[in-house]
Amino acid sequence: MDGIATPWFATSRARRLFSISAFLSVSLILFILVFATAVFFNLVGTIRWTDTILGQIFGFLLGVIGAPAAVFLWVGMLWHWHARARTSLGWLFFLVVGNWLAAPLYYGFVFRQSATVTPIK
Repeated sequence: MDGIATPWFATSRARRLFSISAFLSVSLILFILVFATAVFFNLVGTIRWTDTILGQIFGFLLGVIGAPAAVFLWVGMLWHWHARARTSLGWLFFLVVGNWLAAPLYYGFVFRQSATVTPIK
């Protein structure tokens, strides 16, 4: 029953999933920022990639895959904070207030620097 004593997020598989989720979350955030900037500056008509089928497929896939990945990363980083980094209430506040926007930062600055990886048996 070694798997019970080792937190799941410390395994190599979890780290890989969190890495992919962080990449997708950052991609989703950048996509939303670009689109929001275009809408804010009234440039929607000048950006033609949103009118193409490839642009719509990319946006759809990023939304369908990126949104659950962002939630998965956020919950995982909250779980990591609860199990390992409870001393830093600043990170908890940052994760709760920043929600899925703050999760990639926590992943980069805290989670990746944390304890060694435990391989799955």
